[in-house]
Amino acid sequence: MKNYKIEFTKKEFYIIDIKANNQKEAEILAKKELTKLFKSGTEHYHEHKDPELDISAVFDVTGTDDPFTPLND
Repeated sequence: MKNYKIEFTKKEFYIIDIKANNQKEAEILAKKELTKLFKSGTEHYHEHKDPELDISAVFDVTGTDDPFTPLND
């Protein structure tokens, strides 16, 4: 058997309501507000649909000195 490390990318989705004069301003304000939500730990109230997980990289570490502790052992 070979040893593999699998890297995942998780994409999460949020929706927040913003009042603004135009789309560009709304985007800027929304980023600021979302940052505040993350800092306060309340972003989960604005989650929209399930996160998506994708495999972004696979590394064969067989025969390397990379620490390896398989979860499926």
